[in-house]
Amino acid sequence: MAWAGAIFAGVGALQQGSASEAAGKYNAEMGWQNAAISRQNSIDEANQVARDNYLRKGDMVAHIGASGGTGGSFLDVLGDSAAQMELRRQSVLYAGAVRTNLLAHGASLAEGEAAAARVGGGLRAAGALINGSYGSVRRSGSNTNPGSELET
Repeated sequence: MAWAGAIFAGVGALQQGSASEAAGKYNAEMGWQNAAISRQNSIDEANQVARDNYLRKGDMVAHIGASGGTGGSFLDVLGDSAAQMELRRQSVLYAGAVRTNLLAHGASLAEGEAAAARVGGGLRAAGALINGSYGSVRRSGSNTNPGSELET
């Protein structure tokens, strides 16, 4: 009877480990998909910022030309504005890279948890079987101490 309990416990541990592994793999897959989406969203947002920057610079040049400006402080302002616009675009890309890396690390962690769940399920199953067989031997009254038959 103890053997049957040990077998059921072992099978249950394997199934639990398998279910945890499947959940971990699913979480990892979702994490990798989210990382890819985050990366693409950052690129799209940076492209939109670049387009907006291009239009703003065109407006600035047109206004400078309309006001009769040709150089000096007008060009300084234009250059500074262009630098700030590029900084904004780079900031968008950087923030996106940070988000993407965090999501990728989470996905990698979920993959590790899935592998650990598989191993843990196997170890729990082995432990249940060993514990069950040891308990069965102990209850049957078998002497598990070699050499004790020499005692009188």
